[in-house]
Amino acid sequence: DLILENKLIRYEFNKDGQLISAYDKVLDKEFLLEAGNILSLYEDRPNNWDAWDVDFFYREALIETATISRAESLSTGKVFDQLKLSFTIGKSNIQQVVSLNSHSKRIDFQTTVEWKEKHKMLRVHFPVNIRTDQASFDIQYGYVKRNTHRNTSWDRAKFEVVGHKYADLSDLDNGVALLNDCKYGYMVHDNILDLNLLRSPNNPDPDADQGSHLFSYSLLPHKNDLVHSDVIIESSCLNQYPIIFEDVRSE
Repeated sequence: DLILENKLIRYEFNKDGQLISAYDKVLDKEFLLEAGNILSLYEDRPNNWDAWDVDFFYREALIETATISRAESLSTGKVFDQLKLSFTIGKSNIQQVVSLNSHSKRIDFQTTVEWKEKHKMLRVHFPVNIRTDQASFDIQYGYVKRNTHRNTSWDRAKFEVVGHKYADLSDLDNGVALLNDCKYGYMVHDNILDLNLLRSPNNPDPDADQGSHLFSYSLLPHKNDLVHSDVIIESSCLNQYPIIFEDVRSE
């Protein structure tokens, strides 16, 4: 029952709420190497600036991954199909409405978090079936490229990268993009696309980010490289919902 599918692509989730398959029907390609949509909680205690710094050693301080409490099919129809996933992690609760439109390969994770952590960081990652030396990150009026390896001290220092609407991992034939509507810290290493979702610093605000959060991120497999794909337009659609105008004409 935990399958979202249209004529372009087929996504399958396991009973733990993890994405275990992203099979592109058009390209006849599986885009996931391992389970994705892994929600992980890390200890987050930077050496200096509590609310501003992310230090590289957080990767060695994994506390736990999210535990599923409920997974169910929410709705099916000609326009879109949806699943609802509920998780617990640390002291917090996460609910996701996962949607696939009938005309797109983009799968959306609309996420609600009741965040009750201190000095913790919430992240999500997807191990994808793409190998390339560089990833692309959206910035104002374009994108910036960063190496996906850690061969030099310069590369190791760029473990966290700013990206506005997307991070994309592509070769010349195809790729995968991780889109978001308001979360701007990415980590891309080898074939892993990883997005920073929430933090909980104590300084200067001891109650920073506590409470309810609503945000979306999306996974988008595509043909061709970034420039010749639909990543840019799809990321813009995710960030700009349709504007509805009231008809004020008198009858």
